[in-house]
Amino acid sequence: MASNIIRKAIVNTLFNWAYADSVKVPVEMQEYSAKRFGTSAEVTKALVNPIVAAGSGLVNETLIRDEFVQAVFSGSILGKLQGLIEVPALTRVAVESSPVIAPFVGEYLSAPGYQGNFSFVASGIRKVAIVGVVTEELLRLSGDAAEGVISGQLQRALSRGIDKAFVGSQSRDAVSPNGLGAVAVQAASFNAGVLAFTGDLSKASVIVNPLTAVTLRSPTEQSITAAGGNYGGLPVITSYAAPVGKLIIVDGSRVLAYIGGATVDMSDQAAITMDDGSGTATSTVPAFMFQEGKRALLAKQYIDFEFVPGAAVEVTLS
Repeated sequence: MASNIIRKAIVNTLFNWAYADSVKVPVEMQEYSAKRFGTSAEVTKALVNPIVAAGSGLVNETLIRDEFVQAVFSGSILGKLQGLIEVPALTRVAVESSPVIAPFVGEYLSAPGYQGNFSFVASGIRKVAIVGVVTEELLRLSGDAAEGVISGQLQRALSRGIDKAFVGSQSRDAVSPNGLGAVAVQAASFNAGVLAFTGDLSKASVIVNPLTAVTLRSPTEQSITAAGGNYGGLPVITSYAAPVGKLIIVDGSRVLAYIGGATVDMSDQAAITMDDGSGTATSTVPAFMFQEGKRALLAKQYIDFEFVPGAAVEVTLS
């Protein structure tokens, strides 16, 4: 399925137009979008007037972003966690230190008050971002196939970035959120991890690297695979971001996540530092990318997450 946010970015990039909502879109961009995607397409309506296009402006802008956000989110570990708590940005959330249990009360009798032990967790606004370099030839190809290639590459890159931070060992700072590796209780075996786990097992999942998942298969554990399944009675989420040789038990109901909007647009950088995928070596794309028929797309996903105490246990497998 074509992504409207990608369609819009394609048109902007082909016409070298990084526009703001307050700036009128050139007529040639509108005409190109109408010819390629149709006059009734969501992206064409948004390009005609991104603010007040006869009731189709902001609504279309929201829909254009939401479908891409959902694709990024559902492809990440966060999107697969059961019981995940979504919270608004820049908000203090009260967290129970012990369960609050409401008693039965008689008719016309007052309900008892409860003063429990609460702590507060603050959500913020952070983002993952990537600049993707593609050929102009690919951008100009009509049909959903070309759009699907571009959309898939950007979505996977953002999802992997979220996963890397989610299971990482970094501490929270101005740029990065806490990683599970920084907050999880350590255990030497799965059984010890379950005993040390203070979260809700009915809301818990096991996160492992696909390579580790395969090694965990045994005559008694046959439902775990490189794609997921179950292990020790808990659902499994596999991700290459998870450290090999380790297993993380996490209570999704103790993960507070802010899922914000996304933007995909033309990158106005003349020279771009490229990651070759290994995480070490880099190369620089020539400043005049048009000489090689290349264009760049900048994708951002606003997202943040924080953990309630007792959210996870990290098991080092022998």
